[in-house]
Amino acid sequence: MDEIAVRQIRAALGMSIEQFALAIGVSKTSVKNWEAGLSKPNQANLLKMVEIAVTMVKGQSGLNEPDFVYVGDFDEGMKKMLREMAALIRRMEKAKS
Repeated sequence: MDEIAVRQIRAALGMSIEQFALAIGVSKTSVKNWEAGLSKPNQANLLKMVEIAVTMVKGQSGLNEPDFVYVGDFDEGMKKMLREMAALIRRMEKAKS
């Protein structure tokens, strides 16, 4: 995962480093290190980021359906963030194999 991606995801979610760290359950130092490229989030932390993003997407969409989100209704910033999250997951899965 490149360090820019974590910063972009956090910014797209509109969260401060402190808020992002609290939501994921890590220290502010961990988030700062990810953003600086000094370390990388583990799979559990990445999945928590996805969970946060999906929760925010559902909140913006007003959807109550847990298995369906129509991405076409979101603004370009949200679409970009979702694409970045998907790319991060693909890279992480590729690195595992």
